[in-house]
Amino acid sequence: MQATARVRVEVVQRRFAPYNCLICQHPFEGDHPLLLNTKLPRPLRIILSLWIPVWAFYWIWPVVKRPDRLTRNLALISTDSDGRRAIAFGENFHRFLRFCDEKLPPQSSFRLVGVDKSSIDRARALYFLYPRLASTEPEYILVYGDSGYLQPNSELFATLSSSQFILKSASPGLP
Repeated sequence: MQATARVRVEVVQRRFAPYNCLICQHPFEGDHPLLLNTKLPRPLRIILSLWIPVWAFYWIWPVVKRPDRLTRNLALISTDSDGRRAIAFGENFHRFLRFCDEKLPPQSSFRLVGVDKSSIDRARALYFLYPRLASTEPEYILVYGDSGYLQPNSELFATLSSSQFILKSASPGLP
């Protein structure tokens, strides 16, 4: 063991003779304190020999089991924040929210129709359209996915598609 360590020190000394060790700043002269004691204690070796395969399994198994998750995660990493929102919200719903964000005035009130009140999409819409507030007596009615929706005392304000549009209430005090 001592001979192997000395040979290693001599090789390091020949390569890096004028330099100090980057870890402990010990000059490369004679025996180096870190190279002579390279064997890990037995309990640490046992723990590492058990932990490393488990750790590798939990990183590799999801990729092997569902490779589409890897492509989705790589897409999330490589896109900008707007692209990440589109992936998380769904392309269609994100396009509708961007459309509403462009068309609605900043301090207006709205009601969202076609999205369940307890769904995550409603929470996403409230967050995305923030300076505008949800109200029971709205100025604007945002209709998502309901092409036959009609509201008395309202007129068409903007249209994204036949099932995604914004109605402007003629009398905001009436629901």
